[in-house]
Amino acid sequence: MVGPKGRESPSRAGVFLIWQPHPIYYAELCYRAHGDRGTLERYREVVFKTAEFMASYPAWDADGQRYVLGPALIPAQESYGSDRARNLNPTFELAYWHWALDTAQKWRQRLGLEREPKWDHVMQRLSRPFMDAPKNRYLTNGHNHQSGRLPLYLPGNGGLLTAVAMMAGGWDGCPRRPAPGFPDNGQWNIRFEGLRRMP
Repeated sequence: MVGPKGRESPSRAGVFLIWQPHPIYYAELCYRAHGDRGTLERYREVVFKTAEFMASYPAWDADGQRYVLGPALIPAQESYGSDRARNLNPTFELAYWHWALDTAQKWRQRLGLEREPKWDHVMQRLSRPFMDAPKNRYLTNGHNHQSGRLPLYLPGNGGLLTAVAMMAGGWDGCPRRPAPGFPDNGQWNIRFEGLRRMP
């Protein structure tokens, strides 16, 4: 939603979305594609500056002894715009924040640098995700049902498809075998093409 000159398009939601991890994710994909020091050097400032901001953004909750995301924010599903002044600790953002800070630390280590203590401090004390709510449930048919008006929630279904792709192609730390997310019992015949291990 940003034009070539860096100007944002008008949006009632965009300014409240906290998707700052995106540059780290894209940089990591570039590194995985090339795996060389040149890629690390090319994107190091983007990764480190993004992580610096991310470590400064969460607020410290002294009572809970944890860092919290928000308010004000609108989570990834963009359906809580009217609650932006109260939204706190959405699951996707918590998981994405943790992953991105951890990945930024890996970039420091790949470049021969020490881990940044502040990033670890925030990452280790982020609020814990997950709540039993309709948006966190999948039906037997695989759909992420929201309501009668919205029987399929496509971002949720996109998440499911991403999970299946990871089951086939793998993820960081997965078992070193084909289709590592599927049972290794000889009863599955998995075919896929062009998938790489996901961060």
